[in-house]
Amino acid sequence: MGRTYEDMVSGDHLDPTSASEDPLVGKLLDRYRILGLIARGGMGRVYRAHQENLERVVALKTLDAQAGGDEDEFRQRFSLEASLCAKLSHPNTVRIFDYGTTDEGVCYIAMEFLEGRSLHQVIKEEAPFEPLRAIRLVKQICGSLAEAHDQQIVHRDLKPGNIILTCHGEEGEFPKVLDFGLVKALNQETEVTQAGALLGSPMYMSPEQVQNEPVDPRTDVYSLGVILFIMLTGEPPFGRSNAMTMLMSHLTAEVPRFAEVAPDVTLPDCLEWVVRVCMRKAKEDRFASMRELARALKACEMELSGEVEEPLQLELDDGYVVLPEWMDDPSVTGMLVSSAAFGPARPSGSALGPSEPPTLVEAGSPPGTSQATPIPGEPGSGPQRRPASPLVVVLLVFLGILVVGGMVSVSTMLAVRSASGPDRDVPEPEDVVPMVVEPEAPVVPALREVLVRTVPEGAQVEREGVFLGDAPVTVRVKEGTLVTLRVSAVGYQPREITVDGGQPEVPVSLRETPEPASRPAPVVTPPPEPADEAESTATEKPAGTWGSSTEVRDPWADP
Repeated sequence: MGRTYEDMVSGDHLDPTSASEDPLVGKLLDRYRILGLIARGGMGRVYRAHQENLERVVALKTLDAQAGGDEDEFRQRFSLEASLCAKLSHPNTVRIFDYGTTDEGVCYIAMEFLEGRSLHQVIKEEAPFEPLRAIRLVKQICGSLAEAHDQQIVHRDLKPGNIILTCHGEEGEFPKVLDFGLVKALNQETEVTQAGALLGSPMYMSPEQVQNEPVDPRTDVYSLGVILFIMLTGEPPFGRSNAMTMLMSHLTAEVPRFAEVAPDVTLPDCLEWVVRVCMRKAKEDRFASMRELARALKACEMELSGEVEEPLQLELDDGYVVLPEWMDDPSVTGMLVSSAAFGPARPSGSALGPSEPPTLVEAGSPPGTSQATPIPGEPGSGPQRRPASPLVVVLLVFLGILVVGGMVSVSTMLAVRSASGPDRDVPEPEDVVPMVVEPEAPVVPALREVLVRTVPEGAQVEREGVFLGDAPVTVRVKEGTLVTLRVSAVGYQPREITVDGGQPEVPVSLRETPEPASRPAPVVTPPPEPADEAESTATEKPAGTWGSSTEVRDPWADP
């Protein structure tokens, strides 16, 4: 069977023997000693390098200025884009340490070196995913993209090959988002172009990208919806045909139902609704931001975890998720960085409980409408009601006993008076004053603000995998509930703490990560010696292996 388009752009086809022919291997590029070639892209290469002054291994991206047209303009835009991306600090975003241009005119970016597998590879081997696993991964990706959108950075090329699943503390699967459009931004006259060269990933492109229209955060929402579709079903929504057919499908084809693509997979209707909203043709009909997408996914997670007794009914109102009122609370659905640069989040409490069954609004529907295609098999409509509080139930039972008891007492006294005659000293019914107990209003826990301070200052604080900010940071906690926070910093051991809202301020001290007893000397790979043809053939590695069982991905290559 021939390779699919996605296979050909994943980077798996690179010949590892080409690394020995690279002229930079073994040389010093500013402060970085080039140890080996990781991968090649259309406009640059990625190397494993050793930073001499800090003695750490990094991934070093070099860019070809001549491939970007005018060299002066290329370098100016490179510096601008690199400086913006270097400000991103979300735990689920690859960290950029340094960037610059050598005396020889080579533009480079130094970033953290990741060890793990790309989401592209994991999908090929393990899809379809369990729904809760897919939701947890995508929620973390939403956090990374929300921070980038706050900085007015749109990824534009979100795909499984640009997401690495690595380890972070005790997290078994921790996604890292790579390649925030540096190369694409340097040549953004058109997304699908020049001389037939395709500067995107057709399987994940939004309709506005295909038509070369302006992009915004909702462009990334579309691509993430495609990724979630593949994670849940194991198949792309529009098949694995050629690039042009896929591009036309994004423009005109209806998104298939899960049951059509994966009939053996059982998924909740609310999760299918979320994916289809992400993939609506008009970006105005999608989720307004990554924050809204994460809120909808959290609601689906609650249903799958059994926290909601009946199937959820979700709706979208002008890009904002409409949740039942009791659920529309940051302490319930979790918090994300709001995309302030592209419009504030809708205030809490404005969402009303839905009165219609879950609907799938097709492309072309005006924002704020719910022209519905009901999901097959959905139970009857009706508003979701929150179960009565135990305190309210006790009060109602107590009042019922008082009322019934008072009626029995009055009836008994009337019967006694009738049987004993008028001379019997029995109090008149009007002399009996019934005891009335006013019911107490249900106690609604208040939200308390807890200030988390850390040593060292600036540690990253997360809640349920969602990045809240760098300490000192204020966390909102519902009074009487326990919230677990994760505090981490580079060079320190991460900690988990529990807060209940009773303390206005919580100090957290992190322990430094112990240094190894001895630091290995930097590894320097000398330039390769010429070898005989017979010897080269004998030592050649099999195609598809890069010398390690652990796949290392190119942060900006085009899988």
